[in-house]
Amino acid sequence: MNVPNVATSLMKKLLDNDKTGCVVFYTYNSPCTSTCTKPGGCYSIIQALDMFKDHKGPKAFVFTKVWKYDCDKDISTNLKEVLKRVPLYRCKDNNNCVACTDKNLKDCMSGENRLLEKYDL
Repeated sequence: MNVPNVATSLMKKLLDNDKTGCVVFYTYNSPCTSTCTKPGGCYSIIQALDMFKDHKGPKAFVFTKVWKYDCDKDISTNLKEVLKRVPLYRCKDNNNCVACTDKNLKDCMSGENRLLEKYDL
């Protein structure tokens, strides 16, 4: 597999361009547990998120919906790895955003219509 070099990535270049600038990494779905946030996984984003730890400016990893295949899983263990590197937020409709922390991670990942989200109804 051809793993991208984190040191030469576009995100690293942007972070280095303004070491105190604001960075918001947004994705519509939460990062998936089976691939994206699997520690040590060959497609995991965890290693790439290490570059945010040294960034001195405001930073956030933001998502809107829990990935549909993770709706019935406990994804808190994997997302704690994200939290170690960058603050995590969930922003639902109507600008309703909540900071996901170690203490509220399960609540942050849940939704009022988890069954509906799972089946896209």
